[in-house]
Amino acid sequence: RYAADLYGQGTVKLDAAKEALASERFDDAEKFASEAEAKFKEARNSAMTLAKAQKRKVELSQQQLYSEAFASIGRAELLLQMARSFNVQKFAPQKLKDARLKLDKAKKAISERKYDEARNIALEAEKSALAAQKLAQIRWREEQISLSGEELEALAKDAVFKAKTSMDENPDLKKLSPDLYRAADDLLSQAEKAIEERDYQSALLFGSQAVALIENAQRRWTELGKKESEMISKLSKIDRFQVLRDSKGILVRIGGDLFAPGGSNINSKYRGSLRKLAEVLKGYPQFTVLIEGHTDSIGEAEDNLKLSIARAVKFRDFLVKQGVEGSRLIPIGYGESRPIASNINEAGRRKNRRIDLIILTRSSL
Repeated sequence: RYAADLYGQGTVKLDAAKEALASERFDDAEKFASEAEAKFKEARNSAMTLAKAQKRKVELSQQQLYSEAFASIGRAELLLQMARSFNVQKFAPQKLKDARLKLDKAKKAISERKYDEARNIALEAEKSALAAQKLAQIRWREEQISLSGEELEALAKDAVFKAKTSMDENPDLKKLSPDLYRAADDLLSQAEKAIEERDYQSALLFGSQAVALIENAQRRWTELGKKESEMISKLSKIDRFQVLRDSKGILVRIGGDLFAPGGSNINSKYRGSLRKLAEVLKGYPQFTVLIEGHTDSIGEAEDNLKLSIARAVKFRDFLVKQGVEGSRLIPIGYGESRPIASNINEAGRRKNRRIDLIILTRSSL
């Protein structure tokens, strides 16, 4: 498949050797046989090189699909949050249901490492969420028609004031949920522009939506903050783990000699700690968990990528055996591409041979 021309040349040489041998031209037979052997060896080496390159290409493609699917899921969730500010449950219940079903299917596909399928379904979920939002907006506008001009103006200006106040009172939102913050800021800008143009219905629409987004995010962040603190407290008591807050949630870093150089088997002395980790994860089944495999820079990059994936999968399998639901766990490998220390010395390489486990508490904020 990967070196057909070289294999064909080797076959020609082998046939020539057979013919020479049949004619008792032994010197020629030996020569052709040697040349055939060299061609077959060259074909084998070429095929292995090309196959590795193709596999590397496929693995990189899978990681790109994963990133696209994950981003699309986040956008769909944000659109649904925006739609809720227009009481989408009342105005567009079927479209809301359709979007949620597609979103759940996309999450299931990504947990099963069907990244291409997950990306496509997530894009459909985005479209359904946007349709739900637009229909809810239309129905919402229809309800505002009965308001007088003065009432509408007062409500619009009040909504803009509340939106500004909410953003000023929640400065951490920009760091905790940048996508949602940008969406709220854009809505506020549109509301202020509509006020200037005396389009009070649009101003009320955008201002109310900005307020709803911020208040919903703040309420959810308060709830999630409590859960994060609980988990961090429990995880910090487990030996051999480094526990940090991450922009996506909670980062549990496990390095050192978790894996031997070049290996994917988990060091037996970590098993007790990993069992405790599994118990914590089982206590919070609502959160998806990324399992990122990383390596040092010793060896070829494609081999390290393959090794990092094997490590992430092995880690996932261990947690599943301890009773953690497999659909929540997403293994992914980054090879040597994301070092946290220098690879010049063994101390740095030990840090880079690691698993970064990310509990996605903030993925839907």
